Amino acid sequence: MNKLSYQFYPIPKVVFHSQLSPCAKLLFTYLASIEALLVNSNKTTNGDFFPCYLSTLAKAIGKSTDSVRKSYIPELIANGYLEKRHLNEHNENNHRTDCLYRIRWEDINNL
Repeated sequence: MNKLSYQFYPIPKVVFHSQLSPCAKLLFTYLASIEALLVNSNKTTNGDFFPCYLSTLAKAIGKSTDSVRKSYIPELIANGYLEKRHLNEHNENNHRTDCLYRIRWEDINNL
């Protein structure tokens, strides 16, 4: 039997049926898949912060890094699905592209 050339990504029903934009839902799903990969590799546990570049997220959903940074990540944060920390301090002229993200599973599971 041939190996499938595609992969399925699970998304929690509460996130799928939320009022998030489609791109924010895709971004959430991609972040959850990164977390799952890191958990399976014993590099983190569910609900811990993990690193990811904006450029990686933008490429995954086919959007610009500015769209991800200004629209989709803030949308996930505002709805209580995601937390973000900067790895280093930044100023208004130097936007950090490397951040730590944490999926708020405890809040998602209680919705």
